[in-house]
Amino acid sequence: MSCIIYWQAKEINRVILECDPDGAGVDLSLLEHISPIGWENIILYGEYVLNRNLIR
Repeated sequence: MSCIIYWQAKEINRVILECDPDGAGVDLSLLEHISPIGWENIILYGEYVLNRNLIR
Protein backbone atom coordinates (compact mmCIF):
# COMPACT_ATOMS: atom_id res chain seq x y z
CA MET A 1 0.00 0.00 0.00
CA SER A 2 2.82 2.43 0.77
CA CYS A 3 4.17 2.09 -2.77
CA ILE A 4 0.78 3.23 -4.11
CA ILE A 5 0.79 6.28 -1.84
CA TYR A 6 4.36 7.10 -2.89
CA TRP A 7 3.53 6.76 -6.59
CA GLN A 8 0.42 8.95 -6.28
CA ALA A 9 2.35 11.66 -4.40
CA LYS A 10 5.12 11.51 -7.01
CA GLU A 11 2.57 11.90 -9.82
CA ILE A 12 0.92 14.88 -8.11
CA ASN A 13 4.37 16.48 -7.84
CA ARG A 14 5.17 15.74 -11.51
CA VAL A 15 1.93 17.31 -12.72
CA ILE A 16 2.52 20.44 -10.64
CA LEU A 17 6.07 20.80 -11.95
CA GLU A 18 5.08 20.24 -15.59
CA CYS A 19 2.12 22.62 -15.71
CA ASP A 20 1.61 26.29 -14.90
CA PRO A 21 -0.57 26.30 -11.76
CA ASP A 22 -0.77 30.10 -11.61
CA GLY A 23 -1.74 30.35 -15.27
CA ALA A 24 -4.39 27.67 -14.80
CA GLY A 25 -5.79 29.40 -11.71
CA VAL A 26 -4.82 26.57 -9.36
CA ASP A 27 -4.37 27.56 -5.72
CA LEU A 28 -1.42 25.45 -4.53
CA SER A 29 -2.25 26.20 -0.89
CA LEU A 30 -5.16 23.76 -1.30
CA LEU A 31 -2.74 20.83 -1.77
CA GLU A 32 -2.51 20.33 1.98
CA HIS A 33 -6.21 19.40 1.94
CA ILE A 34 -5.99 16.56 -0.57
CA SER A 35 -4.79 13.01 -0.23
CA PRO A 36 -2.54 11.17 -2.69
CA ILE A 37 -4.82 8.19 -2.19
CA GLY A 38 -7.79 7.81 -4.48
CA TRP A 39 -9.51 4.87 -2.82
CA GLU A 40 -11.68 4.18 -5.84
CA ASN A 41 -8.48 3.28 -7.73
CA ILE A 42 -6.99 0.97 -5.10
CA ILE A 43 -7.65 -2.73 -5.23
CA LEU A 44 -6.88 -4.17 -1.81
CA TYR A 45 -7.29 -7.76 -2.95
CA GLY A 46 -6.52 -8.79 -6.48
CA GLU A 47 -4.13 -8.24 -9.31
CA TYR A 48 -2.82 -4.94 -10.57
CA VAL A 49 -2.36 -4.86 -14.32
CA LEU A 50 -0.33 -1.95 -15.65
CA ASN A 51 -0.90 -0.95 -19.26
CA ARG A 52 2.46 0.55 -20.20
CA ASN A 53 0.92 2.07 -23.34
CA LEU A 54 -0.96 4.54 -21.11
CA ILE A 55 2.22 5.86 -19.44
CA ARG A 56 3.83 8.98 -20.85
